Amino acid sequence: MKRYDVQKQFEQAPLKVPIIAPGNTHIQQWWCRMGASENFCFTPTADALRAVVSGGAPLPPAVILVWNTVNPPQTLEAYQVLQELRHKTGVEVPIIVIAANNAIVPVTLKAHAVFSDTLPAATLMNEIIRLSRTSVRSEEAKVRRSLFGSQISQGGRSHQPRSRFVGIIGSAIETDKDRLETACHQLGRTPIWLQTLDGVFALTNGQRAAFDAFFVDADLEDCAPHLTQVGQIYRRRKPPVFAFTNYKASYADLYEAGVPRVLPANLGIKALKGHLRTAFRARQRAQVSDAVLERTSAWLSRADEGRTIPLVTYNKYLEGLEVSTTRRGESVNELHLMDLLRRFSGVNLPAFLPDMNQVEGAILSLAMAVCRDEDFVANVEKLGPVAVLRSPLGKQQLTQRINTLIKTTGIASI
Repeated sequence: MKRYDVQKQFEQAPLKVPIIAPGNTHIQQWWCRMGASENFCFTPTADALRAVVSGGAPLPPAVILVWNTVNPPQTLEAYQVLQELRHKTGVEVPIIVIAANNAIVPVTLKAHAVFSDTLPAATLMNEIIRLSRTSVRSEEAKVRRSLFGSQISQGGRSHQPRSRFVGIIGSAIETDKDRLETACHQLGRTPIWLQTLDGVFALTNGQRAAFDAFFVDADLEDCAPHLTQVGQIYRRRKPPVFAFTNYKASYADLYEAGVPRVLPANLGIKALKGHLRTAFRARQRAQVSDAVLERTSAWLSRADEGRTIPLVTYNKYLEGLEVSTTRRGESVNELHLMDLLRRFSGVNLPAFLPDMNQVEGAILSLAMAVCRDEDFVANVEKLGPVAVLRSPLGKQQLTQRINTLIKTTGIASI
């Protein structure tokens, strides 16, 4: 129930993703040939980009910056607009950099992702959806931490492993050993060379979280089993997977197999560090957000312990949520779960179900099973069980599940 169709989400998005690519006509032609023109708009100047992201208009789901080894003035001016966007909007818009071979991505840009300029448009669309959700989760975590930080920090501990690693799988990549190890060490990561992933399977979840990335063989036949294993080990938050290759023919196969970060084998150390630094930062930020969301979701849903969120706190949460949803052009999808139960059953539940705490606990458990961590589910003072979902699809799914619950438990026939 929690899986969402990526392409459907992108098709339903009312906004196009601006691409800053002055002079990069080959990228425009390439993506347009692949049918991407409906999803992207090219912004050749800083003023054009500012018009897209300024004012009261909804913000785009992401901004794409094409970065070369030497960039024209228009690109540098757009870079400054992105810096303004980060500080002024109060809403996190993913910045995706498409880097040419050996282009060094500025540390100050703090991009959410960096990819090679061979990335297909279809793969890029998938990554935009993924990064957009990651940004929403980050914003939700900030709001919750400001409201419930003292409660969830009690008895807590850091969710960031002290040591960080990069797993390197296979033998063909050994030709890049010195360069890769140097880049990892300079970024504070320890490279670990692995013949198989069996040892990683045996680790605890906390130990697995210490791996910030994996590198796999460019030979698809050799790396395919490893890609499957990485997906099995990390079912929720998979580390980024990289591959080096000298052969252009291998790019399409690797992208199709699920490796969005395919790098040219001759990539310099500084350029390689730009790719790695961005991926490491994004993973650590996501891990912090995951920890906050998981702990607050568990804490909020414990109605069986008599836990009720004050109405004033809930209203503050909605106010904080409205800031980001308004700028994104989205709406707050709020459900009062007991009202749904009454409406679908057609009876006055308290008259027939004296133990309402048990009913509310069951409804909250059902909502938690359907909703994602970034969806707010809690027992609220004067309102009872409430769910605030980040997508209309999630609202529809939860409504359907409650209706099914009523039919299968016989409440409607009381």
